[in-house]
Amino acid sequence: MKNLQKVFKEIGRKLVFQFKRELEQQGHRASKSGSVIDGIAFKTSIMGLDVFTDKDYIHALNEGQKAHAPNLQNILDWIEDRKSTIPYANEQEKHEIAYAIITRIQIEGTPTRRAFKYSDNGRRTGFIEQVINTNKKQITKNIQTAVGKDIEILFTKLPKEI
Repeated sequence: MKNLQKVFKEIGRKLVFQFKRELEQQGHRASKSGSVIDGIAFKTSIMGLDVFTDKDYIHALNEGQKAHAPNLQNILDWIEDRKSTIPYANEQEKHEIAYAIITRIQIEGTPTRRAFKYSDNGRRTGFIEQVINTNKKQITKNIQTAVGKDIEILFTKLPKEI
């Protein structure tokens, strides 16, 4: 199954690259603290391919969230990570920004309407589906070709081993 494992590695590299690119285009920029973009990786085995991240908010980015009250400390940390793009003069100003963000998320959920201004492709959610749907036919074709080659090799070796 060498051909199949090789194809899984190629697919893994391609998907990770495209997930990262799609997230960047949606405006989910990498931060100095390490964003979901930095944490996307893949692992292959004889049975398949796993693409994963160590960030638990991946589903919120992909699916969005209904209106809710986010944790103040999480928002403060998020602002701190983006000091260069969200400048603030002091802690009071940082808290005012955080409360404004929390208020907007309580009303609109995520992504907020204004968040789309950060997107280069008009999307802020659905990055997983976007990449998978774009690549589904090619991935299927590559896997089928690899399995066919591996079966051919197996049947070539089998008569010699009997």
